[in-house]
Amino acid sequence: MTQVEAEDDLDWQRMHPVTPALKGWKLLLGVLVVAWAQLDNVQEGLRHVHGRGWLVVVGGLAVILLVGFAYSTVAWRVTRFAVTEQAVHLRTGVVFRQQRQARLDRLQAVDVVQPLLARLVGLSELKLEVAGGAESAVSLAFLRESDAEVLRVRLLALAAGRHAAPAASAAPGPAADPAGPQAGDLLPPATTDPAAVAAGHATGPAPAHLGLVAADVPEQPVYEVPMGRLLPATLLSGAMVGLVIMVVIGVIVLAVSREVGSVFVIGPAALGAVGAVWGRINQGAGFRAAVSPDGIRLRHGLTESRMQTVPPGRVQAIRVTQPLLWRKADWWRVQINVAGYAGAQDAEHDTVLHPVASREEAMTAVWLVLPDLGVDDPRAVLSAAFSGRDDDGGFTLRRGAPAGSTRWGGGGTGCW
Repeated sequence: MTQVEAEDDLDWQRMHPVTPALKGWKLLLGVLVVAWAQLDNVQEGLRHVHGRGWLVVVGGLAVILLVGFAYSTVAWRVTRFAVTEQAVHLRTGVVFRQQRQARLDRLQAVDVVQPLLARLVGLSELKLEVAGGAESAVSLAFLRESDAEVLRVRLLALAAGRHAAPAASAAPGPAADPAGPQAGDLLPPATTDPAAVAAGHATGPAPAHLGLVAADVPEQPVYEVPMGRLLPATLLSGAMVGLVIMVVIGVIVLAVSREVGSVFVIGPAALGAVGAVWGRINQGAGFRAAVSPDGIRLRHGLTESRMQTVPPGRVQAIRVTQPLLWRKADWWRVQINVAGYAGAQDAEHDTVLHPVASREEAMTAVWLVLPDLGVDDPRAVLSAAFSGRDDDGGFTLRRGAPAGSTRWGGGGTGCW
């Protein structure tokens, strides 16, 4: 049997029928963005609109909106996906057909993303991050929230070499301890090993049209970030300091030149700083981490909720940083390096393991990824990494390393 014949025999599925409605409005948004960029020309054109001319303008916007929804509907009909034990197949394209495969043996992370509009109608986007850069990622948008969760569990099980048992023969495994590790606890290696957190999982029937078996994989909460810490930490970030400096410069320039137009010179930079500050708050809201047999689970997001699952062994490096203004409060930011997120559009947010941690929480975050540092006194090594100088704790200085940062190689085989 040829490869084409084998692919035709797959059980191809479509996305949710509401998908065109969630994607079609983007064309209208693009038109409004272009109109805002050409605001002077648009205003000049509107001066010549009289009487029923407004009907032409409204009718043009309606046509653009209809074209956007029509194209999204056609794209939805030709977009299909199929799941096998080796890969996830995705067919897309209206004019130019494209078929992509996400090999499960190279799966780095699985994210369940819910933009605001999708959340209102109970839909989710499933993003598969595969080693090979940003272009290797596969997005399934949009699926029912329950279907996306079932598919996430199934893909992680297949990536780990596990196969879900039929519902009738499955036996539930032990549940996670509800009084699990709390924020600030420094976990011993055995506790943070996902296999030790929950040795098994219960299985149950899944939605029939996916042909999958759902697994209620238990998880053990580890830490969460209170909003009372996230907000002041964001206000003490470099982006906020830059925003304040630009506002002060704008006021001074306006007072000296008495020209309002001079303020708009720094306007784009100020907007960028505002966007950075809002991004930190929007992405860090409700941030919490847990461990389970399928890896590290991270949940966060305000207007767009995201649940990330990083399977065991997929983290290549950890970076712990402490901005100057955070030192008095002893707050830290913990980031991870995952191959699938490299070069991604939201890599800055996707690689955050803890947006603003206390020292104990930062140590716990490190232990989630490196449960065994290979030393007799791991706390002393981490303390040296956080506060030591020069070669304290057996560290070697690295030229060009940013001040206040420490980076560990994945697997705990070395520190630099």
